[in-house]
Amino acid sequence: MKWLVATTTVSVLALGCAHAGSSMNAAMAPRGEEVMAELGLDTPGATVAVSAPLPERQPGDFAVYRVSGNYRAQPLTITQRVVDRQGTVLLMDITLDDGNGRDTLRLRVDDATGDLLSVAKLENGTLTPFGVAAYEEVMSKALLPADENQGMLKTEDALLEIGGRKVPVTDTAYRVVIGGEHATMHTYSSSSFGWGDLVGEIARDDGTVLYRAEIVSLGHDEPSKNVSTTARNDMGAIYAE
Repeated sequence: MKWLVATTTVSVLALGCAHAGSSMNAAMAPRGEEVMAELGLDTPGATVAVSAPLPERQPGDFAVYRVSGNYRAQPLTITQRVVDRQGTVLLMDITLDDGNGRDTLRLRVDDATGDLLSVAKLENGTLTPFGVAAYEEVMSKALLPADENQGMLKTEDALLEIGGRKVPVTDTAYRVVIGGEHATMHTYSSSSFGWGDLVGEIARDDGTVLYRAEIVSLGHDEPSKNVSTTARNDMGAIYAE
């Protein structure tokens, strides 16, 4: 399973290469320079080509998205953090924070295919089984599901401004129905960005933005020497046969 935007749920989160958060505050304001550096676009210039191959995500890598729009009372921050890697299989923590509460789920993901293998809930340092179906339900509630995707309207090259620079992206638009109303869904993606789409947005025909998800921060925190082994053993114990 991949969290992409080509079906009925719009999400810029990707589990595969083809998905400790905090509330959105001054410290979490969009840091365009980090995004640019991650994309290899930290060289000054009006427009920068993106052609570098995708690096494998490693323990300590993280990406933060901000989800907003008039379907939510307040923005939601979603942090993805890699805690372990064994071959193509990642252990990844997904933290959802709406400013009132925070939930963290630990996922086992095949980074080569994007397949979600298993999910556990992480609470006070303890992992308990959660399930793929329950995870999908949580994400459907957190994000914005369309009632119907009526098909692609266009796909074209575009320029997306990030950190004061214009990045070449692919802009794909779909016609969708939400709450009985027609709307247009856009996704902005780059083949050199391994965390998913850079931006996803749904807007009514009158211009009202129902949903917008955008990358606001990328980086790497050096994990402690034992964190990957501990995480792997804990996850293995939960799903041991």
